[in-house]
Amino acid sequence: MTRASLRPATLLAASLVLWRLLPTVAASQTPNVADGPWSGQVQCVLSARGTNYQDDQTHTWRLTGEPPRVAGSVRFWPAVWSVQGSGKRLLPSQTRAAGPSESWTTAVPETSAPIAIYEFPATGTFRIHSQHTQLFADAAIQVTASTGQTSASRVWEWSVPSIVDDVKKTTISGSRTNTVANGPGWRRPADAVTTETCTWNLTRGLGATLAPTWTGSARCEVVADGGAEYSEQVTHVWTISGAARKSHGTAETYDATWSVTGEGKNAGLRPAGSLGLPPEQKYWSNWKTNVPPTDLQLTIDVTKAQVAVTAPPARLRSPASAVTGQKAWALVSYPASCAGFGSIGNPWCYAHSPEAIAFAVDEWAFPKIESKTTSPRVSGSRKAPAAGPISPMQPSTVVPTASCTWDFIQVGR
Repeated sequence: MTRASLRPATLLAASLVLWRLLPTVAASQTPNVADGPWSGQVQCVLSARGTNYQDDQTHTWRLTGEPPRVAGSVRFWPAVWSVQGSGKRLLPSQTRAAGPSESWTTAVPETSAPIAIYEFPATGTFRIHSQHTQLFADAAIQVTASTGQTSASRVWEWSVPSIVDDVKKTTISGSRTNTVANGPGWRRPADAVTTETCTWNLTRGLGATLAPTWTGSARCEVVADGGAEYSEQVTHVWTISGAARKSHGTAETYDATWSVTGEGKNAGLRPAGSLGLPPEQKYWSNWKTNVPPTDLQLTIDVTKAQVAVTAPPARLRSPASAVTGQKAWALVSYPASCAGFGSIGNPWCYAHSPEAIAFAVDEWAFPKIESKTTSPRVSGSRKAPAAGPISPMQPSTVVPTASCTWDFIQVGR
């Protein structure tokens, strides 16, 4: 059939068919935010505290940068899950006093854990979460008792936060903090409460970083023990929260967070004044420390001789509400000199009114981390008397001890 032999009606029908197909073709070429490319990581820090018990775990899910598996509208991006942590507890003796102790370390190597990403076209949003079966790692908790006995336990994967955001965004970052009644931990007691702090930093498109990067954290537990009159413990944690932000020669700067948890107490006597007024009074105080994740940056410098991890020299300071508590007072005895005042009363003859405790927390000195090789993993520990006070509540006669651990891993190779 020649072009001349085509009738006008035939040409019109063909044009209508083509016009109806065009929207379908255009729609099929609309970019899907789930196609990325995507890079970055999600991390949840779990801190459990109970009577004579503490357990800390950091769960990390890192996108590896490999192409996703397509299942309908869902893109399953290859990712790996890993865990680092430690803990300790005192066991009750037969007299209910503190008895033998146990300490443990938690380590789960990177294990495949795909992350699902898909769009909600009607709302202009997309979702990032997990659709795989909950993972676990046998013998990932290694326990050592003060008696020398050892044991091991399983670690279960924590829930990946469900993240919903605008399809127009190319950088997805945020955080959440929750208190959960049930959490992980080796033989966690019933009174333990777990604080969950999750952060995420993911990048889509040309800004996606698929090159080798670092992940990990450092932790310093500072303990001050003044006997029955004073005790305090705080844990400072620095955690890498995203891929490399910028490079300076052999050094790379990473977005990170600093957070603090802890508690303390003290007690004592205020002696009586002249003539027994004001009378002798006893006091006791209790306070808790909670600094939510605060942004800062960590620098990792890889040279031919070593790997060094450093934080900015200027230390951060929390808001004044980071530590809260109360100081209560009570009369040791009622002095005879207080009698006879009747309904008028004498303010010196009553216990001091309760006082609120509140103060800020200064960032602890980031530990000096230097490896002697360019190994893709830098881990270690250090324990030494602390150079400065743990808080304003610490007596000048008490010297705290700082126990620092760190574990940084180069990934993506």
